[in-house]
Amino acid sequence: MRRPQITAKTSIGSYTSYWRGLVTLMTKPSLGAAHMRSTARWLETKRHRKRDYAPHLRSIQEAISITTDVGPESLSSVWASSPLQQIREKISARRSASRKSAIPQASDGSWTLGEIMYLVCRILSPSIVIETGVGFGITSAYILQAMEDNGTGVLHSIEFADLWFGYRESVGSAVDPSDRSHWRLHFGPSEAILPALLGSIGGVDIFLHDSSHTYRDMLIEYSTIWPRLRPGGLLISDDVDGCDAFIEFAEGRGSFAVVPQDTKRHLIGMLHKGWTKGHAMKREDMPFQAAVKTAIL
Repeated sequence: MRRPQITAKTSIGSYTSYWRGLVTLMTKPSLGAAHMRSTARWLETKRHRKRDYAPHLRSIQEAISITTDVGPESLSSVWASSPLQQIREKISARRSASRKSAIPQASDGSWTLGEIMYLVCRILSPSIVIETGVGFGITSAYILQAMEDNGTGVLHSIEFADLWFGYRESVGSAVDPSDRSHWRLHFGPSEAILPALLGSIGGVDIFLHDSSHTYRDMLIEYSTIWPRLRPGGLLISDDVDGCDAFIEFAEGRGSFAVVPQDTKRHLIGMLHKGWTKGHAMKREDMPFQAAVKTAIL
């Protein structure tokens, strides 16, 4: 999810929301301070864009198989039976019905990220998933549908809740009210909410970063979650090519960063806690990978 930007094409109504947001900023100093820190970190992030992600690119099928350790038959079975198109249509209908949403459509998570999250959740059947960054809630809807299909799991979502007027009320609108039994939504800066949440729930099976994509914010979230990520768990991050935080974090822990190839503008990164670079590379040499492609395609 990308932070909405004020541009010359922004409507008068959006400008009104912006000024109302400034009023809220002045009346809530602690929230305003967190907002200003995040803004400053965006400027710093520009100095950390030097790495090439090409060596880490894999097909979506390969990325899922590597990071979930699933065999070709299981993967093809889950893929074939997944209601991915139905989920997309349901979310699209809710987006169309929310034309006056304070959350711009340009900031929505990608369909690819949502589908990857659905598939890995169906395969791993996680008990606890945490995501930072919700926005309209496209990715949340995919995760929650997977949990509903699994019959288990809790999704904890953390949303900063931008200061735009009406933004908070629009958060998670992609999720139908009838599909929220597995959902816990938390508002506030992830830097404050995440440590407290981890202290209350213990281990985590899957973590998704899709909030502030600054170099420092990304490293803070990765470093906070990693000790609580269970062995075999996944760390998934959107927009990893915006800076070097993801690949530096992976290399610092001897993990192999996998980046699914996609047509979307920004890249998704995946880390399996327990797979070293050497281990993952050996997996890629196995006939297993070719079998996955054959079974799915």
